[in-house]
Amino acid sequence: WTSRYDNKDLDPEKARNYEVGIRSLLWQKRVRLDCSLYTMTIKDKIVVNDTDMYINAGESSQDGAEIMATILPHDKVRLDVAYTYARNKYDSYTTGGIDYSGNMQPRSPRNHLNARVTLLPLLGLEVEFEMDDTSSQYADDANLHKYNRPTLYNLRASYDWKNWKVWAHVLNLTDEEYATYVSYSASDASMNMYSGAPRTVYAGLSYSFGEGN
Repeated sequence: WTSRYDNKDLDPEKARNYEVGIRSLLWQKRVRLDCSLYTMTIKDKIVVNDTDMYINAGESSQDGAEIMATILPHDKVRLDVAYTYARNKYDSYTTGGIDYSGNMQPRSPRNHLNARVTLLPLLGLEVEFEMDDTSSQYADDANLHKYNRPTLYNLRASYDWKNWKVWAHVLNLTDEEYATYVSYSASDASMNMYSGAPRTVYAGLSYSFGEGN
């Protein structure tokens, strides 16, 4: 992984943020809805340039919306959905004689969707299936190189009985190859990535001292 070079001339970031939101209960309280809009302006944003040095990027803006919903269509079924729309842009950024003003900030997917279905078939038993998806993201300030992460799926289950709890998680269920961080380095013309974990299984058993169910 390419190292980061220090810059003693860095200025601190200065941000101004505004946010408005609503929360509502619908359908006899079986639907909970949270929505918010936000806008943020950042001056002297600290970024890593194409030569892997921390520098100030003039001014940038981050505008977006977030929607979260919990739906109870049945006593034994719960749906959770979270969606984020983010528009993160450089308003003023010139470095090395190149003007990146108007470009999108790297590593900032425009859309992010997370959905979970939780089943409660028996008393104490909970099974959750999760899907997490993002749109493509730029890996560089020039917006010339993109990375498109595959959709990830996770499965979780737990069972409580008296003072005992047993649980198991299967993360990255379909064993996708993906990166948790990407950047394009102009110094060696290469795409650098932190690889995400392959399919991983966790399991556990616990006992709680005290009064059981």
